[in-house]
Amino acid sequence: LAALLALNVALPLRHLAADGNVRWNDDGYLGAWRVMLTERSTHVRFNVLDPVTGREVQVDATSVLTESPAAAATVRPDLLLATAHLMADDWSTRWSREVQVRIDAHVAWNGRPHQRWIDPDVDVAALSRSAPGAAYVLDAP
Repeated sequence: LAALLALNVALPLRHLAADGNVRWNDDGYLGAWRVMLTERSTHVRFNVLDPVTGREVQVDATSVLTESPAAAATVRPDLLLATAHLMADDWSTRWSREVQVRIDAHVAWNGRPHQRWIDPDVDVAALSRSAPGAAYVLDAP
């Protein structure tokens, strides 16, 4: 019973150990007591790049996800990362070589003006699927 109690207190507080603003990068956000405190509006563009030829295409999340999951993916960094990996798999097959995926995303959270959210210079397809937001999410303003 003590272990269960400790888990139920520690799990929602794990965001205190994460780097950065949990409302901005979502590290330690899910399962926390504060999940209904952030509202986001985003503009997201995925760029798939062939590093050999330099060819680049802009891709929408709906190319690998249906409408509802695509909408959910654009407001959570971990789902943006997962979507980028799906795109990398898809385009690597199409072009028969490894590709890079970069995300150009802007977010307005809790009524603030839109600001760049994801580092557009990071090849997110090269990151682990479980990489922390700090690896590709810019610092909170």
